[in-house]
Amino acid sequence: MPKITKSFVEKLTEEGWYRDTELKGFCVRVRQSADGRLSKTYAINNKVRGTGKLVTVTIGRHGVISTESARIEAIRILSELARGDNPNFKVQQKNEAARQEIAHNERVTELESRTLSDLLKDYLRTHDLKERTARGYTKLAARCFGEWLDLPVKQITRDMVQEKHLNLSGEHPAQSNYAMRVLRALFKYAIAVYEDDQGKPLLLMNPVDRLSHARLWNRIERRQRLI
Repeated sequence: MPKITKSFVEKLTEEGWYRDTELKGFCVRVRQSADGRLSKTYAINNKVRGTGKLVTVTIGRHGVISTESARIEAIRILSELARGDNPNFKVQQKNEAARQEIAHNERVTELESRTLSDLLKDYLRTHDLKERTARGYTKLAARCFGEWLDLPVKQITRDMVQEKHLNLSGEHPAQSNYAMRVLRALFKYAIAVYEDDQGKPLLLMNPVDRLSHARLWNRIERRQRLI
């Protein structure tokens, strides 16, 4: 078997493994597809030192990578095998890391798109509320937070909550307090439940807490009943 060169590879017409005479383990594999076309791939076929395991490490296809570059890469891979390292493990680990990164990004994107309407539905689905109470929450959300229902919960800020509470308090201070208590419960639920695959929460604070920290809740006088 001669040395693997560009001219030698281009003349190959039969399927099989062709091994280099100078660099042990360096070879080119020729395969024929269903339509009769030949594919020629540079690879390493050698044992991992210390394990005796024969492994095949793909380098690249002829035409995509030059024969000279494939030989240089082959020397690098063979040095890894000589140290007892299997390059295929690194590729698997890299692919798995990439898969996990994609899954993580998809989860984060899905979380960050959760709207106030989604949050309300999740809350009602997971809490054992009376039907009348659940209907009341839905009507309250539509009446007091209608323009926020399609807004991602992450975009609802403390300033927005403070302004909303002030606007609602104009005519109905008690109802404004009640609406904010419901909203606070929804965000408390989101903080506890909405987290990514690594356990990182979507929300780090409850925007309704601004009303307590700044003492902005409306004072409601208790009704006095005369008997």
